[in-house]
Amino acid sequence: MQLLDVYIAKLDDTELEAVGESRSVNTAPKRLSSSFPPPSGTRENPFFVVLRKIEDGVFNGRQTPWGAWVARVRKGQIDKFVDEIYAGDRIVRDPDYKPHLSAQLTRLHSFIQSLEQDTDYALVANKL
Repeated sequence: MQLLDVYIAKLDDTELEAVGESRSVNTAPKRLSSSFPPPSGTRENPFFVVLRKIEDGVFNGRQTPWGAWVARVRKGQIDKFVDEIYAGDRIVRDPDYKPHLSAQLTRLHSFIQSLEQDTDYALVANKL
């Protein structure tokens, strides 16, 4: 079983500076954030939401030669993405339900708030 991972990375890494262009990239982008926790219940996994948003043109991104999907995003887009995935989720409403996921989401929110508003970041969806 593969682990589906979504995280925020630096876009100015040499491996990622040309997201959207055809380049040979053989390494995964350097992680800045922790992984996005899986939502509870029947909510869609963040991995598949990233893929859908790239395929639908909501996010500017593509699948890289090393297999992950990378989207060029700004802080506001990340905030919206997190709200879409976790708004009303049980791990938000009831921190005691799955405390480790609730704590992971709290750390992720804190990290996102520290991001610069007008800077491009990479939202990475990867299979491990």
